Amino acid sequence: MTSYAKPETYLPHRAPMCVLTHVVMVDDTTVTCETQTTPDGVLKTHWRPDGELPEAFVLEIMAQTVGVWARYHGDLTPVPEGDAEAEIGLLLSVRSIEIDRVVRQGEPTLVCTMHKLMLDYQLAVFEGEVMSGNERVASGRLTVYQPLESEVAALFGEN
Repeated sequence: MTSYAKPETYLPHRAPMCVLTHVVMVDDTTVTCETQTTPDGVLKTHWRPDGELPEAFVLEIMAQTVGVWARYHGDLTPVPEGDAEAEIGLLLSVRSIEIDRVVRQGEPTLVCTMHKLMLDYQLAVFEGEVMSGNERVASGRLTVYQPLESEVAALFGEN
């Protein structure tokens, strides 16, 4: 059985924005990560007063799971010689998203599995779902882009 590093090893996110707890599995086309829903866990600053998780964080769980896959595999694509590797990835679109229900504190660990559908240089498409026990919480398709370092400066208006 393969042992994986902590999610922070693969992501630029740190607490409180790293919403993954554990990397379960990574292979050529699939990645699975977990998020604990305990009140004092990684989501502790994100719960609404009523104990529900804002739906945007379910999308963030999916996006960070894709980020783990990308970093584990040396990012989305080999970077051309002479171009430094970018440290960020951009979520370009979310399609066919279905949020089936809200997530509440203390329910079973959330398990996100994402499958690579397409990879073309710096652009990739993943599809997957977030489960709580045997119940689907959300599903959808994410398109992500990894800019080169030279593109990051232009994106953020830096010279």
